[in-house]
Amino acid sequence: MRTGRRMCEEQCASDCGSAMSDNALIDAGAILALLDRTDHWHSVCARTFEQLRLPLVSSQAVLTELFHLVGESRHEMETAWRFRRSGAIFVATSEHSELPQVHALMSRYADRPMDFADATLVHLARREAQSTIFTVDHADFNIYRIDGRRRFRVVPSDSPIGRSGSSARGSIATNTDAHRFRNKVVIRVHPWPKRNIPILPGPIATPPAPPPPRQPHLSA
Repeated sequence: MRTGRRMCEEQCASDCGSAMSDNALIDAGAILALLDRTDHWHSVCARTFEQLRLPLVSSQAVLTELFHLVGESRHEMETAWRFRRSGAIFVATSEHSELPQVHALMSRYADRPMDFADATLVHLARREAQSTIFTVDHADFNIYRIDGRRRFRVVPSDSPIGRSGSSARGSIATNTDAHRFRNKVVIRVHPWPKRNIPILPGPIATPPAPPPPRQPHLSA
């Protein structure tokens, strides 16, 4: 009997025509930079995207982070879904038995700290024998090691003009600038045909803080 993970891998091989080990990983920061043409990483990431083999591999945790940062707007949510359905990314699954390995990575890099989404990508890099990561979070992925030894090949290797090379954007978990968009641009993807990739043009509003808990009313 085939497991869920096995069926997903077979579906990927059928749909994509190539093994996952031939493709790069991608995190939420790089996806947002592709979708938001006002992001200072957008041009650099768009050029990098044209050069990478598709589909790029990501995790369910990265999608969760992406949709959290995109916000509550239906238009922005639909833009992220259109990118997901374009064939540009494949979402690899992890099984319950793999969670201790993800936990171990978060404990190992607790001084960064490593968030759950990053940990799933580092875990996938080891499991699928991948070493290329498409990310704007250079600071963290230049520190992380695959199997505790091998360095990632971080792309894009260059940074936006006027920005430092370490991580101009920083950790995606701290970047809750937000998006308001109305237009589309065409990004050429290789080796696939051109696609209309919807773009989020403006900064995303930081989600409002939750209201303080109500104090219980104490009777006299």
